[in-house]
Amino acid sequence: MSFNFYTCRFYPTRSDVTLTIPSFTKTTVEIEVHNTLGVIVASKEYGVVDGRVILPMGQLSQGVYFVTISGDASSTFRIVKE
Repeated sequence: MSFNFYTCRFYPTRSDVTLTIPSFTKTTVEIEVHNTLGVIVASKEYGVVDGRVILPMGQLSQGVYFVTISGDASSTFRIVKE
């Protein structure tokens, strides 16, 4: 299954981002977070529960990040942490 902007929803809070991936059947997903310089600042396999993934962002500074979600295919999204 591929991810795209139209099927993946982001729900930010102060410290976490909840990713909702409709119709996703896998139980885990690999997520990498890159800063604007392309440096990987977080990389982990996360559990998917009811089509949702909680991505902790509390340890990251304010700024722009690129989140790459990998499953059968991969997509990259931009997130701004304020």
